[in-house]
Amino acid sequence: MSHILSHLPIRCVIEGSPGVGKSTFTQMLASSWARDKIDITHLDQFKLVFLIPARELSSSVTFIDYIVDHLLKSTGCEKESLIELLEEEQEQILFMIDGYDELYSRTNESLTRLMQGSVFKQSSIIVTTRPAKQAIDKVFRWHRKYQLMGLSSEQVDNFIGSHLGLSLSEVHALSYYTDITKNPLSNNPSFLRRMGFAFIENPQIESYTSLLSTIVHHTCKQAEYLLNKSLIVVESDLDDICQLAYQCMRDEFFECQQSSMNYFGKLLGFIKPIPSAKIHSHSFTHRIILEHLAARYITSQAEITVERILNNLLPGM
Repeated sequence: MSHILSHLPIRCVIEGSPGVGKSTFTQMLASSWARDKIDITHLDQFKLVFLIPARELSSSVTFIDYIVDHLLKSTGCEKESLIELLEEEQEQILFMIDGYDELYSRTNESLTRLMQGSVFKQSSIIVTTRPAKQAIDKVFRWHRKYQLMGLSSEQVDNFIGSHLGLSLSEVHALSYYTDITKNPLSNNPSFLRRMGFAFIENPQIESYTSLLSTIVHHTCKQAEYLLNKSLIVVESDLDDICQLAYQCMRDEFFECQQSSMNYFGKLLGFIKPIPSAKIHSHSFTHRIILEHLAARYITSQAEITVERILNNLLPGM
C-alpha cells in the first residue's frame, strides 16, 4: 500500500479479475482518507481524494460534473470554484477511477483528458480495471501496474471461519470445504461469502455461471418470501430484469419508472439508481451481475434470435 502512494504524482493501474476486490480497495482508501486514518502511509499527503465509478459517467457527464453533482452536492460547491481549486492544489489531489473497463464501448472525453494528463497533469490517478492491456494503455500514461491476486488458501480458511464463527479445525471439517477450496473462485472475496450457502444448494458448482445461477436462484427464493409472491411470479419479474441487463450491454443506463420493478431490483441487489444521470436512470450494481443476467436473457431466446442478438453485441465478428 505504502509503495503505491510513495512517489507523487501517482499514475498507476490496478488490475484484477471480476469481484476480486478492486472497488473495495478504492473504497477503503477513500474511507481511510476521509476518517484521517494514519495507518496507511502517505495517504495524508492528499488534500482531496475523489472516488469516481467509471460506469456512472455517461458520455455527456464529465468527471467534474459528477464530482459537483454527486460527491460535493451537499457543500454547494460550484463548478468554476472546483476547477480553480483543482488547478491550484493539483499536486495534492488523488483521483481514483474505479472500473474503467465498465465504460464498455462508450468514451468519456473528460476522463480521457484527465488520464492522458491533458488536465491537472500534476494530480495523482489510480485506475482499476479488469485485465485489458490494450484498452487501458491507449488512454492512460501509467507509471506502475499492480495485480490483485485474491485470497491465499490460509486467508480463505480465515475468511470462512470468521464469517461462520468456526475454528480452523471446524472449517476443515465442513462437508463442502473441499468443494469450496478446490474451486477457482475461492480466492475471490466477493463470492466467497456466498459460496458456503451456494454449495449447500448446488454442490456441483464449477464455474462463474453455475455459481451465479445458484446465487440468483437463492435470491429469488428470498424474494419469494419477502415479497409474498409465488416463485413463478418472482422469476417472471427476473426475466424482465434480464432483458434490461441485455439492453444495458449496449446502452449507458436504463430508465426504470415502474415502482414494482424498481423495488424488486433493489431488493435483490441487482440494480441501483444513478444520481449523475437523468431522473429514473438506473444501472446494475456490478458488471458480473449485468453480464450474467444478460446471458440468461440471450440463452432464453430462440436460436435465430440469439444469432441476431450476438451480431448486435459483437458487430463485425
